[in-house]
Amino acid sequence: MIISNLLGGLGNQMFQYACGRAMSLRQHTEFKVAIDMFAGYTLHHGYELPRVFNLTPPLASRDDLRLLLGWQHSRGVRRVVAKLRWKALASRAFCFEPHLDYWPGLAAHGPDAYLHGYFQSERYFADATTQIRSDFTFSTALAGRNAAVAERIVTSNSVSMHLRRGDYVSDKRNAGLFAVCDPDYYRAAMALLLTKHPEASFFVFSDDATYAHELFGSMGAHVQIVSHNTGEDSHNDMRLMSLCRHHVIANSTFSWWGAWLDARPDKLVIAPRRWYGGDMQPADLIPSSWVRL
Repeated sequence: MIISNLLGGLGNQMFQYACGRAMSLRQHTEFKVAIDMFAGYTLHHGYELPRVFNLTPPLASRDDLRLLLGWQHSRGVRRVVAKLRWKALASRAFCFEPHLDYWPGLAAHGPDAYLHGYFQSERYFADATTQIRSDFTFSTALAGRNAAVAERIVTSNSVSMHLRRGDYVSDKRNAGLFAVCDPDYYRAAMALLLTKHPEASFFVFSDDATYAHELFGSMGAHVQIVSHNTGEDSHNDMRLMSLCRHHVIANSTFSWWGAWLDARPDKLVIAPRRWYGGDMQPADLIPSSWVRL
């Protein structure tokens, strides 16, 4: 049995799910998700996968966790073991991510595993892309303003552009952790796209409408700012992004997935060179076919 521990926002949950799902397919074994870490979790919108996508992964029970982890099955112990990297004490089935880059050791693990980490690399599920894209099929039809935006997206040479600010600038715990993409990044990305696609239409998705209008509000009809999807409706931005032909992502797993869910082989995806604020920069998060600026 493979159990993926889920925690974080929608983008993080998708990486954790995709890694475990692909591993279970390779191992020909059962796959479940553990969601008990969401107890008392106040960031983002809680466990979102079955609400957003047309999938209902089986939930790991306490007995399932005990079967894999023994005395380490409780939520508190699992959290401590993973945080302190107690490899010598960890159950053989306990797979906690040792670093933010792709970890080859996971591929060598057997069919019984509890996965605790972020696993933010396409390399963990590159052999199961068709299945993962199928699993991440959105569950409801677009309606109202989103249907109107979708129509403009699919009838133009559309580019999604994500401005992620929100807790990156409002939460002091994130100060210095995440590098907020500056205007020069977006200008350079737009310039590159326009050299290749002069007729491009840019759809700017942001959790800070005021800032988006300050940057792009005067750029004319080829730029449209999309900021009406808020709260539990935020996932509709990812869905609209995935409909675009090309993408400029922020240092955000949310827009990473918006770009990745677009299966067009000729898409151009531009990503920021710096993901975090310090010297630590993940080597395997951005697929090799994407452009980094």
